Amino acid sequence: MKRLIVATFIIIVFIIGGVTGYYLIINNTGALPTFINVKSLENKYQIKKSGELVSETASKEEAITQAKEIQRSIVVEKESQKWIYSTLDPFLIITDIGIHDFPSFNSAFSYAVKNEESKIFYNNDKEPLWEKDAEIPNSIQLNVKHIRQYPELPRGCEVTSLAMLFSYYNKDISKMELAKKVKKDTTPYSKDTEGRIYYGNPYEGFVGDMYNINNNGYGVYHGPITELINEYLPNKALDITGMEFNDVLYFLSKGYPIWVIINATYEPLEEKFFNIWHTPTGIVKTTSSLHSVVITGYDLQYIYINDPLDAKGNKAVNREKFIKAWEQMGNQAITILR
Repeated sequence: MKRLIVATFIIIVFIIGGVTGYYLIINNTGALPTFINVKSLENKYQIKKSGELVSETASKEEAITQAKEIQRSIVVEKESQKWIYSTLDPFLIITDIGIHDFPSFNSAFSYAVKNEESKIFYNNDKEPLWEKDAEIPNSIQLNVKHIRQYPELPRGCEVTSLAMLFSYYNKDISKMELAKKVKKDTTPYSKDTEGRIYYGNPYEGFVGDMYNINNNGYGVYHGPITELINEYLPNKALDITGMEFNDVLYFLSKGYPIWVIINATYEPLEEKFFNIWHTPTGIVKTTSSLHSVVITGYDLQYIYINDPLDAKGNKAVNREKFIKAWEQMGNQAITILR
């Protein structure tokens, strides 16, 4: 009987205490701990690390501020889980055991090839930037503004093609400004008694005179163009040099026009049309037919290009021959990240 009385007493105290506590919660929220006062519905952003929730905030700015103090963290929209900010390097390979992040696409791609990974992401974990052996449509045509290099830049095909690429992203940067700013290799032209040519290295900077066709001159390759893009759009240049042409088509299918080095015939050249130069930084193979264009599309028969030597864009050229000529010039290709 005594046990029954004690149990009944405890139940009565619990009920009274619960009602009282509920009354206090409703009428005196200031008495509660701060983290309970904050309604989760008001928090629109989450900070995560290694897949685990670290914190929630109401404002994006506050979330980013917190994330900056946490290594290898990300900020996402709570509802959509869309990435807003990350302290990771931008190029990501996501596996079952974690996220591998890389400062450049090239380093991520090298890792992917070595470790047989099939996807590379860019500042998100939903939409891959690159996917190995992905299916692509049979044809694509992008609308890229056509710009002519003549008469101002008879050797300015590389920077004129770059101006077209910028225009696609609504960046109005003139070919003349780019011609002025692109890195130069000012090594003078000379030839010794045995016929060896000594000149600049197009991998290091523009070689020769861009403005006067009567003076010695050549052009520039992908490296200095990548650097120039990053001057205007920091960390947005995507240098895909060295990849296969199928990868170029993949990026085109995703809406990225491609700057390339080619020759002016769009066909593979015989060996007699190439020269060997001795430069301060090594030997390079060159051709007087050097050219640069923007690839704007493709189908099963043709590659479509904006050639800065032409009067209008979207020229159709033989697909198979164009690919071989591009490979002959070192698979040089660049685009710009969105």
